[in-house]
Amino acid sequence: MKGTHPNIIKDILSAQLAKPGGKLSAAICFLLNIFVAAAMLVSVFQGDTRHVLACLKVLILLMIPWLVEWKLKIELSTVFITGVQVFMYAAIILGELDSYYLKYPFWDNMLHTISGFLCAYVGFMLVKLIFGQKIDSKAYINPIYIAVFAFCLSMTISVMWEFYEFGMDSLCNRDMQKDTIIHTIKSVKLNQEEHSLTVLKDVTNVTIDGTNYNLGGYLDIGLYDTMGDLFFNLVGTFVFCTIGYFDIKKD
Repeated sequence: MKGTHPNIIKDILSAQLAKPGGKLSAAICFLLNIFVAAAMLVSVFQGDTRHVLACLKVLILLMIPWLVEWKLKIELSTVFITGVQVFMYAAIILGELDSYYLKYPFWDNMLHTISGFLCAYVGFMLVKLIFGQKIDSKAYINPIYIAVFAFCLSMTISVMWEFYEFGMDSLCNRDMQKDTIIHTIKSVKLNQEEHSLTVLKDVTNVTIDGTNYNLGGYLDIGLYDTMGDLFFNLVGTFVFCTIGYFDIKKD
């Protein structure tokens, strides 16, 4: 019967395989699903409910780009779809479950740079969706406006994500804003009588409630992580928007 789930799945797969690079994209998605399913199976045997739920979430997220494309009747780049799927796997499975954020300091920065690319692409596609083929004509819309819109959208998404991280840390006792060890403190609070700036250099440890933690420096609990995330998202967004601008202008 028309509209049944098997037919929907068949239509989605057929549409993906028919696109340039669709077979490779589908193969990568299939492998990612196998990896996530294997991780979920291990978590089940270990009795780790949180990891099992995280794996289920990833399995759903891997299908979202295909469902969005099918539901909205738009065509997304296979590179974008694969990028989103790999990003989800790298951020949640490798980053959170396998602790890549702690093992590899560059992991978080790399993902935020990639997210800048992906979110900027969404901005370009939204303009395409709203204006249709008119996007290709300078008589209707200037490429610089498209690039600026995509840039602002990507940065707004990045800021909202940082709000989400702060909210989870504040309300749910999480540590999404990873701590940073710093060695210099600049504060007027430490010199209130003169209301001047106090600079402490070569800070090597921190004491909390009488307990001395030999961390090698002062423990910053989120500011540096947040600003670093925004910066790397800015880099990815700017690079993609620049490329997108010249690409549209050329065409």
